[in-house]
Amino acid sequence: MNKADFEGLIGEVESLIETVKILSDENLMKQIRGSEKDIKEGLLHEIKTTDDLRGLFLAHIIQ
Repeated sequence: MNKADFEGLIGEVESLIETVKILSDENLMKQIRGSEKDIKEGLLHEIKTTDDLRGLFLAHIIQ
């Protein structure tokens, strides 16, 4: 096995280990599932520009 292939394999193993850590963390998975639910329900606002941010900020002040 050449060095590049070996380093690629090591990178994949490290990625899998990190995935297992995340999946094993009950609190983190609960937060992720909650965020996914919020996205599906349209409860999140994507902020791409400063105007988006201003609009969101002003909407909360006016309420």
